Amino acid sequence: NSPIEDCPDPGWVAYWNHAVYLMNKKKIAGVHILFLAPDSFIDELKKPSSGLKQYLDGLTCKELIKARLVSIDFYTKKFNSAFKFSNNMDFGIYGDNMLFIYNSDNHDYGWYIRNSDQIKLYKSFFETVFEEATDL
Repeated sequence: NSPIEDCPDPGWVAYWNHAVYLMNKKKIAGVHILFLAPDSFIDELKKPSSGLKQYLDGLTCKELIKARLVSIDFYTKKFNSAFKFSNNMDFGIYGDNMLFIYNSDNHDYGWYIRNSDQIKLYKSFFETVFEEATDL
């Protein structure tokens, strides 16, 4: 379904709704999203009839959203290779100056990191996986 329906993370839903609002107001240049899915769902999610594709295509700011899809197994292998001592695989990068990493044990918590080498490391990881992912 859409990334909003049945999402257990109210913080992410609030962020997403605000990001869509800001994109519609031309205050955000764009968003890159990497959707992770089990291999068994990949083909279904790529279909034009999938709820996710229909949701993204229905947004008025859709031209500012670059969404890609990747196998969660592929992502996990890449993540474990890049970040050997972390299992906090859910993160968001906000430009070059802020990173938010969710606590994998409790998604109600996380860490904001500003202006550090960690931002560059996570951004490089994201860009590498994003380039290898399938367009939605």
